[in-house]
Amino acid sequence: MFLFKSNMSFISIKNLSKSYGDREIISNLSFSLEKGDKLSIIGPSGSGKTTLLRLLLGIETFDSGEIIINHKVFDIKKEKKFPVDKIGMVFQGHHLFPHMNVVENVTLALKLVKKFNKQLAIEKADNALSKVKISKTLYGKLPKDLSGGEKQRVAIARMLVLEPEIMLFDEPTASLDPELISEVLEIMNSLTKINKTMIFVTHEINFAKKISTKIAYLDNGDFLEIDTPEKIIHTPQSEKLKSFLSKIL
Repeated sequence: MFLFKSNMSFISIKNLSKSYGDREIISNLSFSLEKGDKLSIIGPSGSGKTTLLRLLLGIETFDSGEIIINHKVFDIKKEKKFPVDKIGMVFQGHHLFPHMNVVENVTLALKLVKKFNKQLAIEKADNALSKVKISKTLYGKLPKDLSGGEKQRVAIARMLVLEPEIMLFDEPTASLDPELISEVLEIMNSLTKINKTMIFVTHEINFAKKISTKIAYLDNGDFLEIDTPEKIIHTPQSEKLKSFLSKIL
């Protein structure tokens, strides 16, 4: 178990565990991030990467441990709700509402969570959509009429409009054709220039190396290694990480 501990950390995870039935998915995991950190999580399928993001987002409950975000403690004994407008997530496969057009998808959370009126919500949506290079000619289209890359960029815009302090990305290129991957990676790379804390689950190791302040290798629900991209990629310590990298580099 690797622990980066700081009394001033923006995110601190302490002894976090989560099981489904008899299967432990997250196992006594601890780490911390400073505000503005960019963490990429790599690891084999089934190692708990998506579950960890869902725990951080607050849409899954954990069995034990603590999640501390900006000095606010969330644990299984407290009924304090996660700050949904402060944490945003881009899911695998975009998860857009199929019966809503582009603008409706992006403005929905603004109207429900922020209680914005229609006009202000549209203005915010327009700003976010321009950041992810979605043309206004697409605003009235349903998700079924968009390419995979366009859908994922709309999903990113839907998260951006809430201006979250923490941004989570769960394999945002996993369901895309190879020619569409670069356009989504380009957008995400541009987002890393802003001072937001970001966590990426990704198999794009070169992208992770380029944008991350830290890379963590997750295996069987715990970080076997977490360090700078240079050390993780070029001087891995564990045999499991060495084997994993040899298959993807």
